[in-house]
Amino acid sequence: MRDGATLAGGRASDQERETSVVMSFSMVPLLVHSAEVPSSAKSALRAASEAAPSSKRAHLASAARILYAEAGLDCADARELVGLPVDDCACV
Repeated sequence: MRDGATLAGGRASDQERETSVVMSFSMVPLLVHSAEVPSSAKSALRAASEAAPSSKRAHLASAARILYAEAGLDCADARELVGLPVDDCACV
């Protein structure tokens, strides 16, 4: 959808653009309940969901490192699964 467009095809007002909600899909709830995810990664993911915004990223990075080391995932894949950017892989 082009910038400023609405689902109906018209132009969005300034108020509509200001109140629009950006939605994203998170794999974290699925990972927490997966039998194939190491318990230590699940703990890090739970900690991330309960953490203050300033420390959430550190918990997600920890979960990605665990998925990389213990589940055999590629670093970029592990980071993407937990919602981190893949451009700065630091799983090792």
